Amino acid sequence: PGRLSESTIELSTAAIDLDGKPRGILRQTITLFPNPGSSTAPDLPAHLPLAPGRYVVQVSAKSDGRSGSAAVDIEVQNFDKAPLSASGLMLQRKPAPPIGDKAIAGLVPFLPTTVRQFHTEDNVGVFLRIYQGGKGRIVPVKMTAKVTNEQNKVTSTQEAMLEPESFSAARSADHEVTLPLAHLTPGEYL
Repeated sequence: PGRLSESTIELSTAAIDLDGKPRGILRQTITLFPNPGSSTAPDLPAHLPLAPGRYVVQVSAKSDGRSGSAAVDIEVQNFDKAPLSASGLMLQRKPAPPIGDKAIAGLVPFLPTTVRQFHTEDNVGVFLRIYQGGKGRIVPVKMTAKVTNEQNKVTSTQEAMLEPESFSAARSADHEVTLPLAHLTPGEYL
């Protein structure tokens, strides 16, 4: 059998506003060393600072004469003004690898993963940050996390309360739940 060789992937990430103007471009390179026995996939964190607003984010990759791209519409919230808002959900594999990117370390307390397929023995957390904008009094926030299966049946519910003292001077509080993977049957979940 032939020996697998390393490959270098060039990534380009661009954020384009609704007027078609580029508002941020990030170029990265990752070198992969194949390991046929490994079940892990590489994650390459990226930080693209954007002002509040709507954007199309396009990620393009090329390697060994091949290329491809994907695009997604996003909205960057104005967390300072909205009375109650939340970040997007981020998944964390535990134990998490060290955060090697200072920009990412300044945003979240772990290295998020893009992996979306897990085994029952995996330890995976779901993280989000809640914001109470404006200048009014910080109030308690009831958190409910539900896991639903392919038939839209709730298979797990976790509830918690974020008390006012949980919120920082920036009027934000972190919330995390652990996915109940050991109690789920194989399938897709939301």
